[in-house]
Amino acid sequence: MDSQKLALQHRFGDLTAVWVPDPVHEAIRDLVRARMDAVMQLMRARQQCLAFLLRRGRSYGPGKKNWTLRHRRWLATQAFEQTTHQIVFQDYVEAVWSD
Repeated sequence: MDSQKLALQHRFGDLTAVWVPDPVHEAIRDLVRARMDAVMQLMRARQQCLAFLLRRGRSYGPGKKNWTLRHRRWLATQAFEQTTHQIVFQDYVEAVWSD
């Protein structure tokens, strides 16, 4: 029954041709996916770092651009009284700059 239905659809031109990617195209697709994943991880790490700083009352300042060399120097000056906060902050910063 399915074969008859397919034959009729083919006869009336209702079927769409399908292209199966070769291994090279699949590799390129994997590369693009990996790049998109890396970009998303970086964005998330940056957001988490800035959110942590805001929760601690720290802000780089209005009108100043984050993630520049000057901002990186400012991040390096940040110190926290609680050791656990310092560890968390360092983890966030390393997640941003390790990419």
